[in-house]
Amino acid sequence: MKEMYRKLSSKGLVVVGVHTPEFEFEKIPSNVTRAIKNLQITYPVILDPEYYIWAYFNNQYWPAHYLFDKDGELIYESIGEEGADELVRILNEIFGEELPVSTVNSIKTGKVTPEIYLGKARGDLGNSAVCNGDSCNIYLLPDKRKAETAYLEGAWEQKEQFIESLSDESRIHIVFRGTSISGVFDSPSEILIKCSLDGEETSVKIDGPNTYHLCQTEYSQRNLVLTIPKGVRVFTLSF
Repeated sequence: MKEMYRKLSSKGLVVVGVHTPEFEFEKIPSNVTRAIKNLQITYPVILDPEYYIWAYFNNQYWPAHYLFDKDGELIYESIGEEGADELVRILNEIFGEELPVSTVNSIKTGKVTPEIYLGKARGDLGNSAVCNGDSCNIYLLPDKRKAETAYLEGAWEQKEQFIESLSDESRIHIVFRGTSISGVFDSPSEILIKCSLDGEETSVKIDGPNTYHLCQTEYSQRNLVLTIPKGVRVFTLSF
């Protein structure tokens, strides 16, 4: 979207972003401002914390794209990242440009693991906490695990929208299919989390609430293990 705006705004393309928050921290204007700055977004962004614009378009998904002609008529709409490619093709036709489509979205792959939510409200963990005295925050990793399901290991607290690590050795285990692993995280300070794919480990810096890219891989079924330090909150993981 940034590239389309940069190349086509002088030809008449108007881009307006609408930020409708999914999580509570996304309702805080300073967090949105920081994300806009970090992403180097230069087109205007409207805050929609009460879901007014979301409801007007009867929207159900992040992201969604709506394209209007110069007379205000809706001529194209899409949901999900894949719809961005078709949007680029339409704009190329309208403006006589040759903007490239996303190389990631153009790669043909098989089934991809759906986004996994980890909070109580929408999450469905593969294992439950066990009690140790007055505390019921310890998760033991079972020997048999289902694919495309999140299993916790170590000390965790599950809240409505997220899980929070209670130790520096807390882990999330998922067998997934996909090419790119990203997640929504929050941390009290700058901190490193470890991302292991079938034993190959990398580290990713987390610094405050945001969406972070964790790992990239060829499409296949892989075993993901995330080691999450104490105080880090994990909202979702996508593939």
